[in-house]
Amino acid sequence: MVSKKYNLESQLRNLFENSQEPLCYSQIESSLNTKYNKTSVYRQLEKLLNNGVLNKLETNKGSFYELKSSSNNHLHTHCKICNDIKCIADQTIKPSEGVSGFVNEQFSLVIEGLCGKCSKQ
Repeated sequence: MVSKKYNLESQLRNLFENSQEPLCYSQIESSLNTKYNKTSVYRQLEKLLNNGVLNKLETNKGSFYELKSSSNNHLHTHCKICNDIKCIADQTIKPSEGVSGFVNEQFSLVIEGLCGKCSKQ
């Protein structure tokens, strides 16, 4: 029998591997096959962050998570109205363009504004 903890980690990894965009907690929760308590989900997300599997993006509306990859030095747009977040993978930032005397390990760049749909309302 597979433990519930292992099953949660496995589901989370599978969810992020099949996602094209960063996910917020409510999207993660609604995508899981089993109902888990909120603390367990956040604990597993934190474990995946600490193990270098995920990146965390902070916005004015909360946190989003995405699978960490070699192309993670890219921009994101976040709509302040509908909470939609998109990756702009073709706009990358070179680690060598960081602050002098500081070793860059990860970028978390989020452009806040209005998406095309919300800006027309």
